Amino acid sequence: MFGSFVNHWKNHINDNIYYLERSQQLCIESGNLHLAGANSSFIGLILFIKGEHLLDVKAGIQRQLEFARRNEYILSNDFLDEVVDWINVLSSKYSEVNWEFAEFTNDPSATIIHYTIRLQMTYLFQNKQEAIAIMKKLDRLVDDNLILVIVPDYYFYDALWTVRLIRDGQLSKQKGKAIVKKRLAKLKMWSTHGEANYLHKFLLVKAELTSIKDANDKSIYLYNQASNFAKQNGYIQDAALANLCAGHYYLNRDLPKSAMAYMVEAYQYFMDWGAVNVALQISQGHPELFAERQKEMPIMQMEKESLNVNAIFEAASVISREIKWNRLLQQLMNLVVKNAGAEKAFLILNYPGELKLAAAYEEEKVSIYEKTKSIDGQKNFSVSLVHYVASSMEPVVLGEAFKKGGFLNDNYIKENQVRSILAIPIVYQQKLTGVLYIENNKASYVFTQDSIVLLTLLASQAAISIENAYLYGSLEAKVEERTNLLHKANQNLIQANDSLAKSKEMRRKLLSNISHDLRSPIATIQSYVNAILDGTVDEDEKKLSYLQVIKKRLFSLNRLVQDLFDLAQLEAGNLDFSMEIVSLRQLFKHLCHLFELDVTQAGLRYQWNFNTMPEQELLVEVDVKRIEQVMTNLVANAIKHTKKGEIRIRLTVIDKQAIITVEDEGSGIPASEIAYVFERFYTNNSDKQMRGHGLGLSISKEIINCHKGEIWVESEVGVGSKFHFSLNVF
Repeated sequence: MFGSFVNHWKNHINDNIYYLERSQQLCIESGNLHLAGANSSFIGLILFIKGEHLLDVKAGIQRQLEFARRNEYILSNDFLDEVVDWINVLSSKYSEVNWEFAEFTNDPSATIIHYTIRLQMTYLFQNKQEAIAIMKKLDRLVDDNLILVIVPDYYFYDALWTVRLIRDGQLSKQKGKAIVKKRLAKLKMWSTHGEANYLHKFLLVKAELTSIKDANDKSIYLYNQASNFAKQNGYIQDAALANLCAGHYYLNRDLPKSAMAYMVEAYQYFMDWGAVNVALQISQGHPELFAERQKEMPIMQMEKESLNVNAIFEAASVISREIKWNRLLQQLMNLVVKNAGAEKAFLILNYPGELKLAAAYEEEKVSIYEKTKSIDGQKNFSVSLVHYVASSMEPVVLGEAFKKGGFLNDNYIKENQVRSILAIPIVYQQKLTGVLYIENNKASYVFTQDSIVLLTLLASQAAISIENAYLYGSLEAKVEERTNLLHKANQNLIQANDSLAKSKEMRRKLLSNISHDLRSPIATIQSYVNAILDGTVDEDEKKLSYLQVIKKRLFSLNRLVQDLFDLAQLEAGNLDFSMEIVSLRQLFKHLCHLFELDVTQAGLRYQWNFNTMPEQELLVEVDVKRIEQVMTNLVANAIKHTKKGEIRIRLTVIDKQAIITVEDEGSGIPASEIAYVFERFYTNNSDKQMRGHGLGLSISKEIINCHKGEIWVESEVGVGSKFHFSLNVF
């Protein structure tokens, strides 16, 4: 009851999952399977609402679906099936939306949940007619006293659609604004008590309402606030919506350059959420806004791609040459650890009717098991996760396995507080050969998209090599057993050689395909990113993986190019600043709140305070967005170089100068390098693993110079750094 109907009105919705899973476990233990099944619906719903990556949501829902089906709980079954269908539509590019829905139970609460999810989808996929029909149905069903966890989402999307209908002239301003204000009043009430869950929704609806009035100067501020609060509290899909609405705000005012930044941000957030289909609709619906991202790819990008191609070819070549079983497994495990940054790795092979452990990498040593061991009862990895990958033949990637994802109740993961896990099925000719399981318990989100793609391709080659090794091993055994039957042994050798020749040809084709599938996107990016989005890559299973890799690199390069552009414009004095007079106290609080979540998520303590702050109100004239950019660079730099300890932000006022300090307990900067910190492409030579492209501090210096302030650093190696910048106050 508390996890379904109460907690979210006061606390973050994340806590609901804990209470519901605890309730479900107690229901199972007491034999109340009906109530345990009801928990499944709410767990699936909250996983979808709270902004986790859609693949993690899908994995969690599928676990609940299996439970609901085993217990024939129809309400959960119907609802969770539909949510999984929506996730598939959101996460698969170019997937068509089927707006014809099957009939389901007449339960009013279940109907509201189904229709609200559909209303959200109509907004994401811009189906106005379907939205109008759903809004009419929900308007009759939703009661003012209803406390379902999804009701705020109904008010949220109903208000957003109402504003859209006013804009399109399908609803009068007077009537439409009255509806939106009622919705806004509800959202405001909820945000007062449950800020983490509802403040960003209130701010976004208020921004949309403000945008249709004559005086709408506050709209962009509200859009930005909505986006920031949504991101801080993990609602990545709502941060995407806030940026999308802000982009449309500027487009409606014929300001495409201003719109571009918000549209690109919306695209990025939708991709981060896993809603590839929605992101692609944005980029294809506004190609003119993404034109800068479609220009010729810089040489650096080609070099990066080439490095990956070389890594894949080298790894594939090494294991393709091995047909001796032990040497093959030894090479395979070493390559996996080298390319993925794994602490532990396990190769589980699929024998008829049983999964068995064939090789393991632990404590920097590879162990090959001559007599394979059953994985049941193993204590060194998550057996249930391996079984899931083997049965679904889908990879599982967990960045914080003991906190997020569908395996929170796994005993191994809980007891060992496991962080990063990657498990990939090894498939040969559409049959499961085995599972590659790797783990890193020192850091979260270790396994990047690059390592996933590389290991997936490596697993494909491994499948062929394992089959070859099986064949070779069988051949050796037969020759040894039948030395007296020379003729028959020769026949077996001929057959084996034929099979090896075929396998060699398969390897050649595989490497050829890898070359094509990786080099083709490189060539395509040089001209137009849309060529990839239109389907240049032929293999459906690889399309999404390649697009995500290319997208992330493209964004990284785009960030670098944008930084270079900003720096050049700043140094030339050609960059426009939107200066405004704001309260120093409020500006400082705003900047501090922006980064609290980033610092704490990095596992660091966070503190901010005023030093020698006069009682009277002080003002500064700044471009808030540019000062945010400076703080982002300084805080990100502090996080990057601080493995443990505290990051402190301090405001001091001396005479007519406000000095903001970002202090860390990181690696520090050598005295010999202090003078060069703010120069282009400076990176800390003492911390080679943490190098970036070195533009952030240089850009920060130029921004502060344009504000007629100063920026400087104090640092001691092994103690930490203090970055200060000053602003004039009055």
